Amino acid sequence: MVIIVGFKQCESKDGKQFVALEIQGELRLVQSETTGKFYLTANKTSISTSFPLQVCQTLLGKQLPGNVDKVECEPYEYVNKETGEVLTLFHTYVYSPEEKAIENHSMQPSYIQEPFIQQNQASLGQFSLSGVIGAA
Repeated sequence: MVIIVGFKQCESKDGKQFVALEIQGELRLVQSETTGKFYLTANKTSISTSFPLQVCQTLLGKQLPGNVDKVECEPYEYVNKETGEVLTLFHTYVYSPEEKAIENHSMQPSYIQEPFIQQNQASLGQFSLSGVIGAA
């Protein structure tokens, strides 16, 4: 699951305004390479939305199915806002919905008959959902 932790007004290269939701993945325990101490972190990314700022405010704290995954990309420079250090990064973070993985592996039927049976149970008399003749 991911959680919506923020939003921001953005401008595209052609000057159009849009809103991006900031989402955060699951917490991870990571060991520092310099100190050896453990700390908690979470992958973050943003996704564009067609919602106005007022709606985005109401979405804060909402959860969505999926993950924020680290993926390789073309190298780019990133400036650490706290130290001013310029880093060259070879990865980025992207949102990946859980449904994609489930669709590929699911063998479940796309229909369920039980609600129909439950809605029409009164007219079926002594119908058993378990397959055993007798009381339902």
